Amino acid sequence: MKTFLLHGMGGAPSDWQAVQKHFPAEALALPPAPTFGFLVETLADFLAEQREPYGLVGYSLGGRVAIALTDALLESGKAPCRLALLGAGLGFSSEEERAERREKDQAWAAALRENPSAFWKRWYDQPLFAGFRRLPAETQEAWIDSRLQMSPDALARQWEGWGPSRHPDLRPALTRIVQFGIPTLYLAGELDTKYKLLSEELRQDGILSQVILGAGHLLPLEAPEAVGLALRDFFVKE
Repeated sequence: MKTFLLHGMGGAPSDWQAVQKHFPAEALALPPAPTFGFLVETLADFLAEQREPYGLVGYSLGGRVAIALTDALLESGKAPCRLALLGAGLGFSSEEERAERREKDQAWAAALRENPSAFWKRWYDQPLFAGFRRLPAETQEAWIDSRLQMSPDALARQWEGWGPSRHPDLRPALTRIVQFGIPTLYLAGELDTKYKLLSEELRQDGILSQVILGAGHLLPLEAPEAVGLALRDFFVKE
């Protein structure tokens, strides 16, 4: 089955290279789009053109996009046959939470435009990325350098338009996907407390959940072999 990979915020298709050594799949670049909704619509048009059954994998932001995409395509018969989510959040249930996060994302966007190098250091110094900071220094430097090669303004627009405050709570969409009968896998790093807890909650909703031992949030970089094998088991062996 052909499978598409969606990267996270500020990322690129090359983020999946290490995973692709263990699970051959096509990594897509998230196209420029002013809003989360327009991003989903653009990718939905692409996926609707697929003539053969396909699978969809999304990491973090890419996971949120994958949920919205799958939900949007359910009734058309063009939805993916299988869906895998890696450390993906579901957004917020209240407008108050969305407003608070929107303010934070706007501040991140401003910081990125002002000083990209300082921005990426601060971004990966967050507790969420503690696993990243355990990696060898040269691995961290190469990863951050790949971000510094991209346009700061284009990346800042991702924080402004694609953050979790820019779409409704995705839990109802995920529920519809499961009820529709699309097998769904959720992977979370053992050290990624927030999303590990979410994976345990989702297991109660009929979603296959798996914890990647020794890894944090940045799964494609921290545990590419374990992620690749888990995806292969889910998409190929089932």
